[in-house]
Amino acid sequence: VPDGKKRRQTDVSSTTLADDSTDTIPKALDSLQIEGSASTEEPSPATGPSKTPETGNKWQSDIVTHIVANIDDMTPEHLSHATEVLLQSGALDVWTHPIMMKKGRVAQSLHCLCHSDADSSSNHLLEKIFRHTTTLGVRIERNVERVKLKRKFITVLVPCCDTEAVVGEVAVKLGFLGEDLVSCKAEYDDCAKLSATCELPVQDIARRAEHLAKHKLELNV
Repeated sequence: VPDGKKRRQTDVSSTTLADDSTDTIPKALDSLQIEGSASTEEPSPATGPSKTPETGNKWQSDIVTHIVANIDDMTPEHLSHATEVLLQSGALDVWTHPIMMKKGRVAQSLHCLCHSDADSSSNHLLEKIFRHTTTLGVRIERNVERVKLKRKFITVLVPCCDTEAVVGEVAVKLGFLGEDLVSCKAEYDDCAKLSATCELPVQDIARRAEHLAKHKLELNV
């Protein structure tokens, strides 16, 4: 075989190996479908607000940073505490999901979103991750586009019984696709607090609050 053809085959093989060894983070982030999220999307003093340009008139988008750490040697209680620390430290959202690591080790993948407008935002959260988890390293993906519904909070007064002897305030988060209301969810903490003062279960209080919020929105008050 001519030497030139051998060299071309060698170059192609080297390129393929280099491509296969590249360790990248998946680009597709479904950050809007996170279970158990405690984030209120409010600006944090530690991170500051992020620019939120509107895309058309139906939704909003912004740019965030995605931090990932794989952890296989923490108890669920300790990992839950680390999640709360990150949220209190200004993270936009924090979540975990189970994974299988090498040698069959069951582990958790810890994900954290933060604003991309300053390095101090991610650096602050990185320090919290290293201090409050057992991970030895993290992966960072910058300039991730996030799309979200327009949001609005409405506070309603929810009676606990027909006589309205006990009334509590419950915040309800509304999500709009353009001008259409497509999501309505009462804040759990408010519902749980009111439930503790009366005999109604949390889910009943949430239903009442959401009904009142929709009615209040129709009246535009």
